[in-house]
Amino acid sequence: MPLPLLAAFAGNAGALFGYNRANFLYNSGQRVQRQYAGITYQMQLFNLYRQDIRDLVGLTTEKMSNYHVVACLELGMACTLLGPARLPGQVPEWVLWYQLVSLCAAVAFLVASMWLATRAVVVAGSFNVRLQTQYIRLPLPDDEMLDSALTSAEEFESKDFFGLLRLPFFHALWQRWAPSSFTAEEPTQDPQNPSKVPSAAAPGVGGSSGGASSGQASGVGDFANPHTASHLKLYQHLQRKWTCYDAYARVTMSVGTYWLVLSLAYYEIGW
Repeated sequence: MPLPLLAAFAGNAGALFGYNRANFLYNSGQRVQRQYAGITYQMQLFNLYRQDIRDLVGLTTEKMSNYHVVACLELGMACTLLGPARLPGQVPEWVLWYQLVSLCAAVAFLVASMWLATRAVVVAGSFNVRLQTQYIRLPLPDDEMLDSALTSAEEFESKDFFGLLRLPFFHALWQRWAPSSFTAEEPTQDPQNPSKVPSAAAPGVGGSSGGASSGQASGVGDFANPHTASHLKLYQHLQRKWTCYDAYARVTMSVGTYWLVLSLAYYEIGW
């Protein structure tokens, strides 16, 4: 073979090698950025989960604070009726006794309502901390996951000969102009069950697609899969721990208000 032909072949082969190597490094950089972006978005998603739990617990805390305000105002009114604004001595005895019993019952139920509301706030806060620290932690990747996203330039050398000297645009043109017999076959259906598709196209665990369910292909992994356990279901499960305190706080405050209104009625009779 003449020397000019060898030089031309070597030059073209070197240009193809450099072109394919640059494409490989560019694709590797894009894949690393995509994997890191996926981890970042996953952490932002879990931050939203944690904020949802804080907002839901904050509703209970705010509601219990309103119960405290109402109960304190009614307790102040009851104490005023028992002290400076008590009925004079010339009032019939049965009116005094009925009003005293009503005021004592109102004070007892209102104090119980304040204790139950305080207990609900304490329990809700403690389980909020438990959710934040044990169940909905930020999905921080480990060193192994970060290293798996990296690609070294030496991996390009492990490709086959056609991968090292791949002609630009040749593969796309071949797929466009090649006969239909050489094109990729479509996924076949099961003759017994035409609606059944191959497992590769079936949805993955938790309702995600088959390609995203494995996790390793995207680099994020299943360490922070939001479909494995819903944070709202966890909150609903733990909410039962303080729902009883919330409900009985409302009940006792309603009963205490009833006794306070009854004492005001006897107060009006006495005057």
